[in-house]
Amino acid sequence: MFDTAKSRRRQRATVAEIQVVGDGFVDCGVGIVITRRPLTLLAPTHVVALLESDVPAEIRINGTPLNLPEVLPAAGLNTDHLVLLRFAARKPSLCPIDLPRCPRAVSDGSSAWASIPKEGRQQRRDGRIVRVERNEDGTSILTDIRIKQGESGSPLFVNEMLVGIVQGYRGGSNVDGGEAVALPLTSRHLGELMHERRALRVRRLLKMAVVASACAAMLVFAVLGLLSRFSFGAVSLSKDAKSITVKNASSLSLRGSWSRTLDNSVRRYATLPSSVGGAVDRVVLGTLYEDVRDGRVVMLDRLGRELWEYSVPDGECIYASPEESYDGYLVDLLHIADLDGDGRNEVVAVFVHNHYSPCKLVILDLEGTVIAEYWHPGYIRTVASGKLGPAQETYLVLSASNNRLSETSDHPQTLFCFSAADVSGQAPPYTGGDYPAGSELWYYVIPWFSPDTFSTEQANLETSMRRPKCYEIDFTDVDGDGNQEVQAATTDGRFYELDEFGQILGIDAADRYVQAFGERPVPELVPVQLDLH
Repeated sequence: MFDTAKSRRRQRATVAEIQVVGDGFVDCGVGIVITRRPLTLLAPTHVVALLESDVPAEIRINGTPLNLPEVLPAAGLNTDHLVLLRFAARKPSLCPIDLPRCPRAVSDGSSAWASIPKEGRQQRRDGRIVRVERNEDGTSILTDIRIKQGESGSPLFVNEMLVGIVQGYRGGSNVDGGEAVALPLTSRHLGELMHERRALRVRRLLKMAVVASACAAMLVFAVLGLLSRFSFGAVSLSKDAKSITVKNASSLSLRGSWSRTLDNSVRRYATLPSSVGGAVDRVVLGTLYEDVRDGRVVMLDRLGRELWEYSVPDGECIYASPEESYDGYLVDLLHIADLDGDGRNEVVAVFVHNHYSPCKLVILDLEGTVIAEYWHPGYIRTVASGKLGPAQETYLVLSASNNRLSETSDHPQTLFCFSAADVSGQAPPYTGGDYPAGSELWYYVIPWFSPDTFSTEQANLETSMRRPKCYEIDFTDVDGDGNQEVQAATTDGRFYELDEFGQILGIDAADRYVQAFGERPVPELVPVQLDLH
């Protein structure tokens, strides 16, 4: 009986099909089951990129729609374009994959196989390792196993041991696929995956201990609960997104959580420490525009008490005219960083009118005082900050649509940069009013291919490929000089690399771009003339 049960467990799928479905597009990938309760999947980063874009989308696991997942922190996996997704739901038909205790060495010619999900089950595809290729960009495992588009993220096995994750394929075509190329699992990857499993086991053991010793624990909690302070744990929203609940990370407390209900639905939230490197003691919320109530930024303390709020004053928009007003904004982005280097965090909030245009970027300190304001005639979609160059000064880099630069209905996508100590004004083209020109250090348009240059196959590509947007901005050392530069990634697989002065250091194309456009060169960024007042 035991052997039969064990056999059934092994037959359960350890991989799942991930689909991100929106209006006019479907993106696919493979998720490897790390834990089942709650369901935690290791997946390719590109599925998250589309979920975090401004296009409404839902996620399906083996064909079943689920609520949007929580993205778990895992720096090593994220660097290699992998992400951990935790869902509130569980999938009984799925089983966690067996993780090796340490990385497994592989050699040329070894037998290998990949596990591919299909209709809720897993399919084995056998082949061999052609060679292990090492270069300055890292190590890749080249195989002769055939995979198709949408099967990236599949686990690769040698001698029944997990050795890598399929990242894409070489040769072939979008229709027939090609030969799988895998990323080998490193000690850092395995450490982050094991950490997630251990954390889950600890939580379960704590629950069992609490239930088994409930009577004795109540006496302990009665004393310690008076002494312990509330420590931020998991944050969750109600189904209508109008209530936020924060759990106490300390198990020795009588107060397990607190909740707060708002008039408007919460669109964005972030927890933060008052001091950089300190304990999380605040949560900032950004709400939607609903029932003629303005969206606002709300700061709550560690016990859920409101400290302050901010919303865009009616009639303030610099683009308003007697014919058209722009009252009523929602908060679409929140970014937390110490921008002025004083050891205390600031809040960068992006307010969007009607979830489209224009935008107002506001920087507030922890007391709710407005430090800086900036207007943009289009949808700001990405905000990032970090230190650049030998001087290690802090910069703010953004991407956005610019509706006023448009000559067609397809609004240009832009990439631009500020010194974090000097954010002000308005984006080009300027309104001509009294509001000053912006303080951007550089401002570029990310060009698209002209529609009349597409082949028939390319013309049928999803919107994110034909009209790419910048979905991620990283601060990293791209040229090996010991200083960080900007790396901007677009939805069609381009990478632009720039220094703090806007000098373009490199332009790269990922597999996604090459598969769609072949040898066509990546278009260069187009500079926009700025009033440097």
